[in-house]
Amino acid sequence: MTRLRAHGLKAAVNRRQRIAFGPVVRGRAPWLRQRGLLSLTENEEELVVVRAELSL
Repeated sequence: MTRLRAHGLKAAVNRRQRIAFGPVVRGRAPWLRQRGLLSLTENEEELVVVRAELSL
């Protein structure tokens, strides 16, 4: 958000939703857990829709 705004865009989060891991994160979960980036109990990710408009 900060970078978008720094480049002259009006930015806002329009929607958030937590969902079960999709195929990409599910496939990388063992690697992420090995490195301590994901706990054993985490099984959801947050999807965020950001709207950015150029202010004229």
